[in-house]
Amino acid sequence: MEIHEQARFILRLTLGPWVFMT
Repeated sequence: MEIHEQARFILRLTLGPWVFMT
């Protein structure tokens, strides 16, 4: 299980648009 890699992917997808929005 590579939770760390998956979490990083989700964080990138969620924080990505957020940074662009602000």
